[in-house]
Amino acid sequence: MFLTIACRDAGSQYHNASASTALPEVARRRRVLPHQRPGTSEFKRLKTDQQRDKFVEEFWERRNPSPGFADNKFKEEHYRRLAYTNQHFAAGVAGYKSDRGRIYILYGPPDEREQHPGSADASIPADAPLRVRYPSDVWRYHFIKGLGGDVVFEFIDHCRCGEYQLHEDPTRKNPRSATEKQEMLLKTSLP
Repeated sequence: MFLTIACRDAGSQYHNASASTALPEVARRRRVLPHQRPGTSEFKRLKTDQQRDKFVEEFWERRNPSPGFADNKFKEEHYRRLAYTNQHFAAGVAGYKSDRGRIYILYGPPDEREQHPGSADASIPADAPLRVRYPSDVWRYHFIKGLGGDVVFEFIDHCRCGEYQLHEDPTRKNPRSATEKQEMLLKTSLP
């Protein structure tokens, strides 16, 4: 499940911090909200910080591979991925809000990655592949549970400004009901 961060404080300290030093501070200062619909409306109805803190604690405990133990590998991996995206994919927005950040948080690092610089050559035909005309970043996963094998995400930087956008989302090739998509994301989001 992809998670978004709601700040208790103003500013973007997490975005600028390194993964190794920022996580304990970030964990204390930020709230984690489910990005997917279930639970989001429930969270918004909570009135006190105590209720919201309890909701977040229960959220992580439900995903803890070793329930009852303070060491939650799922949560640690989520925050590691979040820090990585903010360090490597930020351009105009925090890294976790970018398309590459979202995919990285959901599925982890790709098994293969091809980066193409694109061309500024005006003689390139308009019908040439986008990755030839614009900078692109192509991620290949050998297998993603719920999606199958050889899953490719292609990100294109149309503005040549570092803001790579997902060109074609392979998770939407086989339309599913909202419930099926949600179940798939819950099963595949983190190890």
